[in-house]
Amino acid sequence: MKKLFCFLLTTGLFLSTGWAEKSVDIYKTGIVKIKNDPSYQPALQWLEGDDDLDHFAGLVLDEQNNVYILDREKLNIIKLDAGGQLAGEFSIKSEKSTSVYDKINELAILDNKYLLVRGYSFIRIFNLDGEHIKDIEFDFPLYDMTALRENKIACRGCIMLKDQKTKWHIFIDDILSETRTPVVDFYEDQSKRKETVQFKSKLGLLTFSNYSAKSPDIYMQHTTDGHLIVGQSNQPDLYIYDINGTQKAKIALNYNRLEIDPLETEKFYQFLKEKMTTLGAPDSAFKVLESKDFYYQYMPYYYDIKTDSEGHILVFKHTQEEDHIFRVYQVFSKEGQFICETKMDAGGFESPKLRLLQFFHGDIYALLANPSETPKIQLVKSPVVNQ
Repeated sequence: MKKLFCFLLTTGLFLSTGWAEKSVDIYKTGIVKIKNDPSYQPALQWLEGDDDLDHFAGLVLDEQNNVYILDREKLNIIKLDAGGQLAGEFSIKSEKSTSVYDKINELAILDNKYLLVRGYSFIRIFNLDGEHIKDIEFDFPLYDMTALRENKIACRGCIMLKDQKTKWHIFIDDILSETRTPVVDFYEDQSKRKETVQFKSKLGLLTFSNYSAKSPDIYMQHTTDGHLIVGQSNQPDLYIYDINGTQKAKIALNYNRLEIDPLETEKFYQFLKEKMTTLGAPDSAFKVLESKDFYYQYMPYYYDIKTDSEGHILVFKHTQEEDHIFRVYQVFSKEGQFICETKMDAGGFESPKLRLLQFFHGDIYALLANPSETPKIQLVKSPVVNQ
């Protein structure tokens, strides 16, 4: 079982008027290393008994530096004040309370006054003290959500069409009026998805898929101006839309995708072949496996997009080092101009889950696992230093 830490990293430049320029200098240095400051000793009781990062669905901050952490196992939100002390803990459960309704996936903060909790096909809205305001329900599953401004959020929904075709619908929603503005749609034919094979067996229709980091996906993020960033990770461009859904800019990613090691492809082929043989797959299914077109040759261009509170857009790219201690990302201005490429060295911690990490006014807040410690939970503060 993984050991869990809540980690606060600070540069000592908190709320400095020159932080935006200084952050660029740090990014340009090439590597930012996490270094723990053991003198910071905040409250721990809110994490008692938890040691698995997968229990947590999100971490956000308000402008007063209160931290909100969504625990999907306990179905609650923990609020910590700027000093790390417990300031509140409130339930997000609904009276409907079904396994589908309670499938909690994401947390966001809007206009510094609303907390938004995304579930399977709904969004629950609270104020910053945990008082429930309303629910918004949808006729389709939601796969993504990001807060913009002026009561508006962007969502990505999945609408199933005929013949295994899917429409990924991105739209902007006003959480008070529930007025919906379409932004862009992406279409996918599931039957032509790479590294997926279907066949009939004595157990019925079976599907084998390699839904791994190699599979392309759609990503959304907000800018500090409340605009929306959208991209497909198998395409070298990101697009910025305003809160009315109008495209404002395009960001070109000027780097090559990482080529997939043929040995990894061979291992996956042998794995599928063994499983399908055991289940009595027909010859036609094995012919699919033997086609070069069945396999991905390259990784997607990126696996996540973040923004810092100074407006920089951070695009996290695949590298050979990503399974070890580094996160590699390219830094762009909020207008989309390339600045530099840099790395985050985890400094002994496991590589962070990006849904549990925020860049905020010179600090990075994150939930991190430490594989070398005995099971304990703590809130840690550390300066960000260049390696």
